[in-house]
Amino acid sequence: METLVVVAVTWWKVGLGIGGGALVLTVLWRWVLADLGAGAGSNAVAVYQTNDGGEQWDLKYINDPNHPDAKDSLPLGGLKTGIVPLNMQTAWVGGVTYAPGTLYLYRTDDGGSNWSPVTVELPAGTGNSELSIDADQMRFVTANDGFLAVHMAGDSTQAAIYVTDDGGNSWTLTPTLIPNGGLADFVSAEEAVVYNGEQFYVTRDAGHTWSITPSAMAFGASSDSMDFVSVSSGWGINVDTENHSLYRTTDGGATWFPVTP
Repeated sequence: METLVVVAVTWWKVGLGIGGGALVLTVLWRWVLADLGAGAGSNAVAVYQTNDGGEQWDLKYINDPNHPDAKDSLPLGGLKTGIVPLNMQTAWVGGVTYAPGTLYLYRTDDGGSNWSPVTVELPAGTGNSELSIDADQMRFVTANDGFLAVHMAGDSTQAAIYVTDDGGNSWTLTPTLIPNGGLADFVSAEEAVVYNGEQFYVTRDAGHTWSITPSAMAFGASSDSMDFVSVSSGWGINVDTENHSLYRTTDGGATWFPVTP
């Protein structure tokens, strides 16, 4: 029998030092990406780091033109979806620009002070597609190995999966485009799971080949929550008009059963 353990903790409010009620897009491994406001395809953000467990946050970068320390290496244009850190020096910010064939992916190697664009090989015939990157669809599973899912909306919707084995210095396009895009979860340097709303795509060789598993449940149709600990075992949140229900699979997504506390 499985046991659900709930740990009670104490929370307190920490100010980041930027007015206007900034919304936090991402908090990951001593980094924060704060949303300072978006409009007309532009998005002002601020990047913070902490070295004391979150007691104090240091502003590393801001692109709000109303701020005296504003910079532009992480452009104001483009809607940001989050930050993906590798360590305290290197991180990526992804998003979307709504300009066909334009990838919004920027990298810092100096703790967020300066950013540079990342270029990757686009699949043939997708130069006119709208490209987007969700921050939770990029993950490093070791210090060197990582995955990146780029969603492409054009005549059809697809997801291109990229891999790196050199800490993100280069990204290799894998051969298979996943129809309809979908949710992706990256388990190890070799294993990943993608759900496209109808079936699960599973790779055990870093995206060189994929097997397809039809699902008995329309999992994730209105949810972005999926977490696999192996290509066989995982959890997902199924959403209807009134409820959020937690389900588990042990056969790679073919069948699901509810998890009750």
